[in-house]
Amino acid sequence: MRLELQTTFFLLLLGLTPTARAYQIHVENPGRCLVKEELKQEIGKLFQAHRAQKRLFVSISDRPTNKGLRIEIRLLDAKTGAIMLDRAIDLPKTDCPRSTKLIQLILSQFLAELPVDLWDEEIPGPVSVIPTEHVRIEQEFTALTALMFLSVNGRAQPWGGDAELGLALDVGADAFRLLGSLALRQSLPSDLGSGKFIESYALLGLGGRYSGEHWMLRFELKTGGLLLTGMDYAKNFHTWMAWLEAQLSFLFDLGSVALGPQISVQPFEKTIVADQDQSRQLARFRLGLVITLPFWDRSMP
Repeated sequence: MRLELQTTFFLLLLGLTPTARAYQIHVENPGRCLVKEELKQEIGKLFQAHRAQKRLFVSISDRPTNKGLRIEIRLLDAKTGAIMLDRAIDLPKTDCPRSTKLIQLILSQFLAELPVDLWDEEIPGPVSVIPTEHVRIEQEFTALTALMFLSVNGRAQPWGGDAELGLALDVGADAFRLLGSLALRQSLPSDLGSGKFIESYALLGLGGRYSGEHWMLRFELKTGGLLLTGMDYAKNFHTWMAWLEAQLSFLFDLGSVALGPQISVQPFEKTIVADQDQSRQLARFRLGLVITLPFWDRSMP
């Protein structure tokens, strides 16, 4: 995600004025992401730890955007009236649970760079508006997100079906992230000669993920092993072979989960031969539906 620091020429937000002898914390949550009381308590503890309770006024809000939510943080100096910090953070809705810790991190890093001995000064009454120059600072945060995914797929040619269950981890900032996955796949039985066979896969994937407003594009190159198991033959068999495929998924953000179609292509022809010289090719194309569920995330500056 990208953090943007940009000051403005308006000091007083929403008609609120900082007072002289006590910090003020104002929280708005039209996006229903921020937990007001919890956030106020945590910021209050942070101000007290930095002995900043006499000089600061902070306003925090979350506002819905096309991509999810924008959290705005404004920190004012109650003595001079200057805007000390004006930062906007764009987050997907799934990152709401970690918004309080992220705000604490931003404020803590900012306060740690200010001289502590100034916080004990007595401050006169309300201040006037003082315009400040325009400043823009960009800082990258690396985000890690772990998710579980499940897909159900049809296959051709020949026709068939399978299900896949796995875990994925994406790492990066902004819209594009690197993606790695580990998955197990099981096919439906396929007829061949006098018996049947099933396919069991163990796959490792590496690729990327790109997010738009309410959608996500995932692309991976998957490789691993395929175990073929023959059943109902005079002599059943188990055979391992290498597997390689390219997979593309287009997911729609539904809040806590993402859902959408996926297609996989296997570039090489693979043929199975059973009794009486009966043969059948393994399917090279898969089309199905995948659902993803994030269950862990962390951000690092």
